[in-house]
Amino acid sequence: MDCTEHTKHTTGTGERSPAMAYVECRVDGAVRWGAGQDTSVLTASIPAVLSAVNRKV
Repeated sequence: MDCTEHTKHTTGTGERSPAMAYVECRVDGAVRWGAGQDTSVLTASIPAVLSAVNRKV
């Protein structure tokens, strides 16, 4: 698996505002996108990668 694109942003203001992360990953030769949400832009990346991998399954 190789994640080539990654973007993240908050959807509000304040310390605990929702954040979104989007990733593009190549999984077994196929390109898959995933998205994740959390109150941390960094932590939102984890479910985004898992989402991309799960789309391959």
